[in-house]
Amino acid sequence: LELPSFDFASVKASAASEEYTDTAYGLKFTGEGIITGYTSELKVDSQGRFEIPGKLNTGTNDIAITGIGNAAFMNCSRIVELTLPKTIKTMGIKAFQNCSKLSVVNFNCGSVDINTNYHPVLLDDDSPFLNCNSLQKFIFGENIARIPDYACCSISSLNEVVFKGEVNEIGFAAFYSCVGLKRVDLSNVKNRKELTYNQNNYKNNKNIKMVGFELCYESDKGESVLYNNPYYKKITN
Repeated sequence: LELPSFDFASVKASAASEEYTDTAYGLKFTGEGIITGYTSELKVDSQGRFEIPGKLNTGTNDIAITGIGNAAFMNCSRIVELTLPKTIKTMGIKAFQNCSKLSVVNFNCGSVDINTNYHPVLLDDDSPFLNCNSLQKFIFGENIARIPDYACCSISSLNEVVFKGEVNEIGFAAFYSCVGLKRVDLSNVKNRKELTYNQNNYKNNKNIKMVGFELCYESDKGESVLYNNPYYKKITN
């Protein structure tokens, strides 16, 4: 008697791609731990604060959350302060675009790939926080050693960045076209004199109004300066 074959691989793939909703948080997500959207029951507190959890429940078991999908929170007008957990490893294009009330982001993702359709001129087309026009402050948590590529790309309203940990590198285009950036607090970064950056960031770009966030150490003054920033010349020391 020949028994029919069973494709366990396809069953596993199907379970991974299936979408669930955790009603405790009002979040939609896949079996692979990627947040795909939110519901009308999104659990934002009375001050507009929302912390994405490190785990969500399918109804039968917990799934570790490792990514924010494309346009997952796009057009969400309820979040004022957002906290991203350290479990996040990927962030899709347009992930938080047009979140009109978002004003503060607490960024705790120690190692995250931020997806964007890179173009040497139109770099900001699909950046995750584009058109978050109330977003003024970005706080990078204590576990952040490297600021990811495109982290704050094209947040024109951003005026303050705080590093809480020992940052040693700023990724490609991390603060590209943040034309309103006025204050960068490096007071918690003991190694700020050795802070490195990707030299392809923005140097000599004459076509786009921008802040070229290149940190240049001046040995005679013992301070760092923001390259090509029309608003603010000295980093908080």
